[in-house]
Amino acid sequence: MTNIDDDIRKTVGGENPFRVPDGYFGQFADRLMSQLPEQPVLQEPQLKRAGMSIWRPRYWAAACVCALVSATAFYFTLHEADMTASAEAEVSGSSYEEQVADCAMMDNADIYAYLCSAE
Repeated sequence: MTNIDDDIRKTVGGENPFRVPDGYFGQFADRLMSQLPEQPVLQEPQLKRAGMSIWRPRYWAAACVCALVSATAFYFTLHEADMTASAEAEVSGSSYEEQVADCAMMDNADIYAYLCSAE
């Protein structure tokens, strides 16, 4: 790399060949702004419901809390119904098989016939 750099310095020289006039960048912004065409000043759009933008996150938070409370109440209502049904089953002395037989509307003779025919 140094050989290439040395060759370039010999050809071009050690000085930077590019020059900028004095004060060029100090006045650059002013000259650029003077060359731009005039454009009308845009007004900021006014919010129709300025109050809504403030309250919107609070409404979302309230909706989430309501959904959580409703889901929790629904869960515990179902869980309580299951607990009540199992407690009633234990109190009445009925077993799972008896509940199935009642649901299927089978009596002892039907169960006996079914068991005998299975062989």
